[in-house]
Amino acid sequence: MLVYILSLLLAANGLLVELNLSQVLSAALGGTILRYHTSIGLFTFSLGLGALLYPLVKQKIKDRNLLLASSLLVGGIGVLGPIFIYQIDPLGSPEYLFSLTIITYIPIIVLGVVTGVEIPALFNLMSSEVRESSLNRSQLLVLCFDYFGMVLVSIFYPILLMKLGVFKINFIVSFLTILSLLILFFIKEESKLLKKGEKTFDKYSLKQKSILLVIFITSFCSISYELLLAKIFSDILSNEIIAHSVTIGFYLLGLGLGVFSTEKKIGNFFKDLIKVEYILVLSALSMTAFIYGFFSLWKVLGSHYFNGFSVFLLLQIVTIWLGYWSGKELPLSIGLLKNRGQHFLPLAINYFGALFAGFVVPLVFLPRIGISGGVFVVGFLNLFVLVILLLMAKRLKKAVSVWLVICLCFMFTKNHKVNHYVEQLFLKTHYYKIYLSELSVESLANYLRLIESYKDVTRLRTPYQFIDVSREQYGSVVEELDDITLYLNLQPQFSLKTWRLYHDSFSFGALNLSQNNPENVLILGGGDGLLASLLSEIKTIDTITMIELDKDMVEFSKKHREISAAGKDIFKKNIIKIIHDDAYSWLKKNEKRYDAIFIDFPYPTSFELSRLYSVEFYKLVNNSLEDKGFMIVDAPVSFMIDGSGSGSDFKSKVLLKTLRSSGFKGVFPFGPIEPFIYAEKNQRKFKFQYESLDFLKNRSFVNLSTISMWFSEGDLSDEYINSIYHPILLDMELQ
Repeated sequence: MLVYILSLLLAANGLLVELNLSQVLSAALGGTILRYHTSIGLFTFSLGLGALLYPLVKQKIKDRNLLLASSLLVGGIGVLGPIFIYQIDPLGSPEYLFSLTIITYIPIIVLGVVTGVEIPALFNLMSSEVRESSLNRSQLLVLCFDYFGMVLVSIFYPILLMKLGVFKINFIVSFLTILSLLILFFIKEESKLLKKGEKTFDKYSLKQKSILLVIFITSFCSISYELLLAKIFSDILSNEIIAHSVTIGFYLLGLGLGVFSTEKKIGNFFKDLIKVEYILVLSALSMTAFIYGFFSLWKVLGSHYFNGFSVFLLLQIVTIWLGYWSGKELPLSIGLLKNRGQHFLPLAINYFGALFAGFVVPLVFLPRIGISGGVFVVGFLNLFVLVILLLMAKRLKKAVSVWLVICLCFMFTKNHKVNHYVEQLFLKTHYYKIYLSELSVESLANYLRLIESYKDVTRLRTPYQFIDVSREQYGSVVEELDDITLYLNLQPQFSLKTWRLYHDSFSFGALNLSQNNPENVLILGGGDGLLASLLSEIKTIDTITMIELDKDMVEFSKKHREISAAGKDIFKKNIIKIIHDDAYSWLKKNEKRYDAIFIDFPYPTSFELSRLYSVEFYKLVNNSLEDKGFMIVDAPVSFMIDGSGSGSDFKSKVLLKTLRSSGFKGVFPFGPIEPFIYAEKNQRKFKFQYESLDFLKNRSFVNLSTISMWFSEGDLSDEYINSIYHPILLDMELQ
């Protein structure tokens, strides 16, 4: 039992350290999404290297001593790694940026290699005297507890990060390390060192090499399913933090349950694995449509009775289902190898398959073919594995197997249309706010007819976000009305009927508060061009520099007829200079100062976006601002008419404390309808000169009033500072 607990602790500690290092990397280098993907990819690759190195290390070190050393090294990397990356600060030395960036990834690589030897060592500790070709019961339980340890970390890490911050998490890492060492002192060493000349690798036949290929593909598919499921839920809920952490946790739980159930009944390996692949192929064909369809039904009928989080948790049955069957693949494949218990090579190949998924899904599938396309490709790979297994088992000679494969291929040809229809069903239901008073065949039929009468929501997938454009509909009649609304990850950005209220307040409101006329203006975000268009009308402004990460957003705004017309073709004018870069990274390297900085970012629904509201970020903004300049930020808060609102009081305190801690002494919140925060380096009294704003329409004019009474001006403790290393300003509400 001690070995099982040890397996759980080692897995939890290893993943906790990896996630923490990823967070520090994103803080030091910018680009949270990129750092998470590259770090988990390198970590997984290093796990594979560690598994391959195990038989070489085993010749000199006993398993118990090896685990003692790995525990100490993981604890040391966990404590010293974040400090090491923080001190290097590659962006602080632009001339050595490339080499220093590579150096910051060294702790991730070392961590992966060290933890990669743990599972083979634990397997060897639990091996019987006569080595078996498949995993025995004890080894399977070790793998189960390994998954369960990662379940706990994946679910609780976001909470720990928000409660403790990066550096205080080191206390938990130290505690887990000490606990692992204590357990190891009570574990007896039974395995012997490998003798010199003793074989560490079997020669693999063509059939066994085919099984290793199956392990690689199935591992790729398994992690791909998890990443795609997380993205589906992130898209639907419009909350990346909850969707990813909970989905990963439940998927790992499913993997553990799958491994656990496999040990109870291992019969014909080919027969069992073929059954698993059939189920996974059918699941891939139906999972996207099922999830979107279920959420659509909840939107129209059950949203008054159940909140989004309840439905999200209920649909984790799909996640556990896919994880359960994927969890059976590795032990069954190892059983097919019959390689006398030498499990380190299949484990390494399993890690390498996960490595490819970690890069291919977010960097290729999602931006190029979308969620449905990604599920299609991964499901087809499972079908390919199924065909390989049928050939190896000589079962394709049977007519039933041939017809089943043909039917599955035909279903794949229709899969894209089904998924597109159901996705549009969800988008139209969500954006046009359709509700049903009762559940009946007639009401559902009317609902589907109404949905089909609406034009499709335009959806653009980019490497960074979903861009949706919906057009106003009336009843069952589709008309080319004036009003369109643009959304980023389901969060509304602007409507062409009301965009002037927001952007007039943003531009003319800020300029009216300032006592100086800016010449050089910097816009962070604002890829639709509407803010830049209004600023270009100010005669004193000579240049507008825009830092927009998402190139596709700018190109979309250029080509969209109505958005481009509203922005008066701003991107064709010489006054604007566009730089496609991460705002945080760019500011850290920037040496120029600006008279005015406008910050237009989406709501902080992820750690990536929360970073753009941090004290470190605002310090960079302060450094890029002239002494008499100003900055203005779109405040991610919303209030009722009396100033109350869910979470708004906490958010307003965090924003105020964070801005003041970054060096802005003069802070002025305004906008009861669309909130903004105007800030300067020096303290002074702010007020609008309404007589010079008489050109604004009444709708924009009413937003130009103070909301200081809704922002606490008292002394606030440091716990209200939103930091990259301790993010607390996160929008956790679900759609």
